[in-house]
This record gives sequence, structure tokens and C-alpha cells, in this order.
Amino acid sequence: MFPHQEISRARPGLPAWGALLGLLLLCACQENRKEFERINLLRDATRQFALALRWGDAQEAARFVRLRPGKDGAAARGGAAAPKTNALSEVEVSRYEVLDIVVDPETGKSALVSTRFQYYSKNSAAVRDLVDRQSWWYDDALRRWFRDAHLPGLK
Repeated sequence: MFPHQEISRARPGLPAWGALLGLLLLCACQENRKEFERINLLRDATRQFALALRWGDAQEAARFVRLRPGKDGAAARGGAAAPKTNALSEVEVSRYEVLDIVVDPETGKSALVSTRFQYYSKNSAAVRDLVDRQSWWYDDALRRWFRDAHLPGLK
């Protein structure tokens, strides 16, 4: 028997282990890609929501508001909230910034978003500052993020 034949018999399962390792790495990369995509979608949603508030587009801002199914009777309405948009018609948002985004590390499908914005009433010149802590959730079927609360109360 030749020495190289002896060596090849000593590791009969090596190609199978290599294929398994490759498959595991591929699965891990695929899951990371999905998580990365969800985070990018969240950043886009919070940016679009901010722009809608900033420019006083209550209808566009309301598209990002949907109570999580099962919360506050939302399941009966398919998760839809009846957004309160009348407060936006009475104010002008002069500044809006996202301070922090924290995504749930276990599921990657819920997030806490902290924002700060300045606004003033159309009836007065007093500028107010509001820190808004928002809960967002990801809808797998629609592949979209939603704010899990009504629009912020502005006075």
C-alpha cells in the first residue's frame, strides 16, 4: 500500500465536513443579509416619517402609524390605527432629528427610536422642544416598519 492512500483513508469524511461548514456559513450570511435589510428599511421609514412631520404632511406621516396586531383592539382592525392627525395641522415642525435607534437583538423585528424635534404653534411664536420615544415593529407580510403609537401629541 502506498503512503498517500493511507492518508486519504484516514480522513474519509473531510469533504462532507467542508460542505457542511460551507452550508452553515451560507445560512449565517443569508440571515445577516435579512437583518441588514430590515435595519435599512427601519432607517428609511424613520427618515420618511421625519420628513412627513417636518413638512406637515399628516397623511404621509399617518402611513407609518399602525398599532401592533393584538394591541388596543388593533387585531379587529387588521392592525390599523386611526391616526390622530389634527394636531399636525395646528403646528409647524422646525427641526426633527433621530437621536438613537435600538433594534431588539433577539428578533430584529421591533425597535425603540428616540427623536427630538422642535415645533411651534401657528397661533404663537413660542418654540417647543419634544423628545419622543417611539416603538416601531416590522410586518413580515408587508416588509415594512410601523410606529406602534399615534402621532405625538403637540400643544
